[in-house]
Amino acid sequence: MNQYDIQARLSRIKYSIAIWIAIVFAVDLLLGMWAIVWASDNEWLMYGATVAAGIITLIVPYLFGEKRIKVYVLAGLVVFMVIGMIVGAALLARIYSGDVANIEDETGHLFNGIVTPYYGDSDYNFTFIVFYNGTNPPPSINLTLADQSGFATNAFILEVPFEPSRMRYELSYSPPPGIYKHYFWYNESGNGSQHLFFTGGWGPINSPYNNNLGTYMAKGIVQFITSDLMLFLIGVLLYWWLRKGKQMRSEWAASASVGSFKCSSCGATVSQDSHFCPKCGEKFEGGG
Repeated sequence: MNQYDIQARLSRIKYSIAIWIAIVFAVDLLLGMWAIVWASDNEWLMYGATVAAGIITLIVPYLFGEKRIKVYVLAGLVVFMVIGMIVGAALLARIYSGDVANIEDETGHLFNGIVTPYYGDSDYNFTFIVFYNGTNPPPSINLTLADQSGFATNAFILEVPFEPSRMRYELSYSPPPGIYKHYFWYNESGNGSQHLFFTGGWGPINSPYNNNLGTYMAKGIVQFITSDLMLFLIGVLLYWWLRKGKQMRSEWAASASVGSFKCSSCGATVSQDSHFCPKCGEKFEGGG
């Protein structure tokens, strides 16, 4: 059974359009959720999920015999917008739950960096704690707070350990309402070199979930439109171009086989009623 047999059979199924849209939606949604839950820390896996979603959204309707370009475009737009909203909401829920990976210091000298509590009211005083276990303590441990996009909003210098015997550094602070990331870091030599070591992650969060839901749903839509949908539209354009080229070649072949002859000068195929060769310009008396 070749692809044309498969297309013929699938296209005859009742409600075939609804079926392939449901298949595309389900598979792309699973890919999006997988990327958020299991692959969010690996750029290559995230990119692979994006590519797979675009390919699947193109192949499934093709197997169902869909040939209308506008149906491809509209279906892809709706599917990716809805999935973007769902994935954005799922990512926000994951951030609020605390089920997100942290950055670990590659030397292991900075460890157990936390913010407590992870989630609190807008006026809550959060406590930031980190431990250092290296042999030569740096002059200071730095704490930087960043917004959800990664832009630094506050910076602090912890010069003296809160608990010297355990090299425990601590700071309490009440940031404005929002979703934050925190980073503990230090300079290896303390002399202005650029060799920095980090540990940190999401938190604190002192903004209600519903206040950020619309923002993350919009971010999800933008992400899917700028990645998956763009890739999908490139595939649709390529499909249209190949199909159009095949159609034009068939028309040329049909016109060449009916009432045509070979030019005696260059050998080009010339229509029977032509008075000159379209390739070399040779003139013919009274057509062919």
